[in-house]
Amino acid sequence: MNFKTILAAVIVAVIVIAGIAGAYWLTQEEEGNVVYWTPIAPNLQKAAVASGDVDGGVAWEPYCSDGFLDGTTNVWKWSDELWPGHPCCIVAVDNQFAVDHPDLVKRVVKVHVEANRWIAEALSNTSSANYTMLLEMGADFSNRNTTVIASSLEHLKFQYEFDQEFRDGLEVITEKYIEQGLVAESKIQDRGYSNISDFVASFINPAWLVDIDDVQPSETILGQVRLAYLTGDVHQLARVVAMNITVGGGENLFVKYGIGIIDPNPGGYGNGGAIMTAFAGGQCDIGYLGSPPAILQHLNAGVDISLASVVNTEGSAIFVNPSITSIDDFEGKTFATPGVSSIQHLILLDYLTSQGFKVKQA
Repeated sequence: MNFKTILAAVIVAVIVIAGIAGAYWLTQEEEGNVVYWTPIAPNLQKAAVASGDVDGGVAWEPYCSDGFLDGTTNVWKWSDELWPGHPCCIVAVDNQFAVDHPDLVKRVVKVHVEANRWIAEALSNTSSANYTMLLEMGADFSNRNTTVIASSLEHLKFQYEFDQEFRDGLEVITEKYIEQGLVAESKIQDRGYSNISDFVASFINPAWLVDIDDVQPSETILGQVRLAYLTGDVHQLARVVAMNITVGGGENLFVKYGIGIIDPNPGGYGNGGAIMTAFAGGQCDIGYLGSPPAILQHLNAGVDISLASVVNTEGSAIFVNPSITSIDDFEGKTFATPGVSSIQHLILLDYLTSQGFKVKQA
């Protein structure tokens, strides 16, 4: 074998080795610094952490408090630490139902306001019988104990009015969805809005809250409303309070104001995306759900709803297996989320990317 042949063989070998090494390090770079997510309903996330199926999760209350109080999980970040005052749940209304039955919508909003006021009074005195009853209602609805509910109530805020902070938050959510590629920017114009601010201003219908105190009880049932809600979600405790006969003085608040409530999915829906699907399929008239899925499916799928009232802000958390003690431990781990359309998913995604991680579905 002559010198030229040997040299050629060496060059080929070097190229092959370099290619293999380059591919290896490229693969390492692609695989490193990644955190995975998988969709799991909030009420099942604690068990998934305990079994080792996932390493952490992000959920709404009471499931965050439930896990850390019994030692299954540690809360890594409360959502108010990551985004103080962030929007969460709203009351959404099917727009055609609102056109056909404006009085029923107004009365549902009236009931929601009355329940919020009752909750505020109960929370103002934790020694009162009403506070005890509130904890019991939350425990019964979520199938958790009153200690968990008391903790949950410390981490969320109930309200019904669209203040400027909430409006601004809806704009931020929309912007983040566009940044993350979950909503195409063109969808804003496709749905007839000039920009994000115009979208949010149009999506909210504060008229339902105007002169709300003028709405009076009714001696008869004036109509039926199919009212959707999330399973065990104490963010939506106003609906639970409104259904309580004691609070209404012998009848629930809906009946008091002339509304017959139909439960379109007994036990509730797993997440807000499922409620938006119910709206799209004509299966519900009004729903308690998170503002992000309402935004996402209105823009992406054209689901024809508007927002009639605020339900709450804050009240979620990122939690982890207790073995995770530093941000470096997150690498390669899998986190449960309620689904891509939830505020919880958005908060987790935003937090992880801010920490330099790539986020992929498991």
